[in-house]
Amino acid sequence: MIVPRFQDEAVHSLPAHSLPAHARSAHALSAMIVAANAASVRRLRTAIKDHHRLAVRCTARTIPEAIEQAAEHRPDVVFLDLAVAEGEGIAVARRFATEPAIVIVADRPDFAFEAFEFGAIDYLLKPIRAERVRTTLQRIDRFFSHSQGLHAGEKKATSGDRLTPGGRVPIPSSQSTRRKTTELVPVQDVIWVESLQNYSVVQLPGRDRRTLKRTLNEWAALLPEREFVRIGRSHLIQIAKLRAITSPCRNEVLISFHGVEQPLRVGRAAASKLKGIVRGSCSA
Repeated sequence: MIVPRFQDEAVHSLPAHSLPAHARSAHALSAMIVAANAASVRRLRTAIKDHHRLAVRCTARTIPEAIEQAAEHRPDVVFLDLAVAEGEGIAVARRFATEPAIVIVADRPDFAFEAFEFGAIDYLLKPIRAERVRTTLQRIDRFFSHSQGLHAGEKKATSGDRLTPGGRVPIPSSQSTRRKTTELVPVQDVIWVESLQNYSVVQLPGRDRRTLKRTLNEWAALLPEREFVRIGRSHLIQIAKLRAITSPCRNEVLISFHGVEQPLRVGRAAASKLKGIVRGSCSA
């Protein structure tokens, strides 16, 4: 087993030197398990213990402890059991920084759509089955391999690979017809883009939102980099369309845009990054 057996304390973490050599390699991934009881933690650990790339670094039984552990250990993947959410549902996942990939574990499928809309890699239903977890681990592998490949490719990208602010981007038509058609939408009409794993949702003026098979990294390599900024793992926004950033409650941040009726809901880490970008552009 990669990690010691879960004991009765609320939180456990492992020093880096206690991990096997492969878990300390440049391509190793660290995981945190957040679950309400020791049995749930043991089941998840057992299911992922033989994975060649993923090692459990820390565990927690409450959300405050999980946030503290995440800040200290910066895990690549968080397995979050909604049993610790205390009625908050998927909203509790927004308390984490935007960097970790999140796998939701739940008793019911009620929050599945919202989880994937939020950007979760997978949604595991209890009782947890080993064969189902293998699918989750494959998705984690694909997610990080895809991200690393795109980051490497983006470094090689030239200015000729990007659209200009006055260019047009191909997006599936919103018209309901049997034949799929594509529109060439002005770049300036792309307000924001939200990641949905290998898909994305793009917000156009008004209430026009469209879903298409294009990753957020592909959008980032396509759109003009001076006009669009990436805030966290899940969102890319056109900075000139920004109207206001508000926080109606402690764990919710809303970003309003010119020409769009509905605000965009993001996590606090993404909002903080956006505020830093805005302050930097104002002082420049």
